[in-house]
Amino acid sequence: MIAQGFQTLADTLNAYKNTMVMKREKINNRGLFIAKKRNILSTLNSEGVHYSTPKISVTGVEAVRSSTPAVCRKKMMEVYELVINKTEADLQNYVTDFRDVFVKLSPSEIGKVSGTNDIDSYMEGDTYKKGCPIHIRGCIVYNKMIKAMKLEEKYELIRSGDKIKFLYLKEPNIFGENIISFPDTLPREFNLGKYIDYDLQFEKVFLAPIQIVLDTIGWSWEKKTTLESFFS
Repeated sequence: MIAQGFQTLADTLNAYKNTMVMKREKINNRGLFIAKKRNILSTLNSEGVHYSTPKISVTGVEAVRSSTPAVCRKKMMEVYELVINKTEADLQNYVTDFRDVFVKLSPSEIGKVSGTNDIDSYMEGDTYKKGCPIHIRGCIVYNKMIKAMKLEEKYELIRSGDKIKFLYLKEPNIFGENIISFPDTLPREFNLGKYIDYDLQFEKVFLAPIQIVLDTIGWSWEKKTTLESFFS
């Protein structure tokens, strides 16, 4: 109908050529707009493809970013669906359940993904310079420990341009650092399992990103006691 309308307009105006072209993208029944090019939509129809059940589509939020751990991307999509279709209480219960699952996942599953650039420029001897980005600091610590433990034949060193994952560590620990990066698998020889800060990691890779969305509608991921709820 839009194309016919433009053609009628071109004919009426005796245009040399009809250059008016417009296509429909999405029909949505609900949407949450966080900022420009950052939104969550409940989509009924996308470019002519109709969904019998509305599909949640997102633009510019953490669930579509490659730096977010895959397990969290999946869970974030489910959170966004709850935001669009359910209640704040449903969301809070979901986050509580996922936290219980998260603390049992492996380091590789919860590590935040990042690229690496100019590692050498941040080095000072066998350690790092002041102001070194946290994920690069984790790479330098990893390489230092691989060499110190003579594991170079078993594990490759991290080099500039490599994709890595990084985790927050509890302090004090055997490395004396609050971060560790690794290529894909955290070496067992590091014995860092009990030092992984699952609470902080959960906050960084899951809670902080979804809170940006929740702030838009005034929701919280955790239940809060108020005077009203205390006396009810």
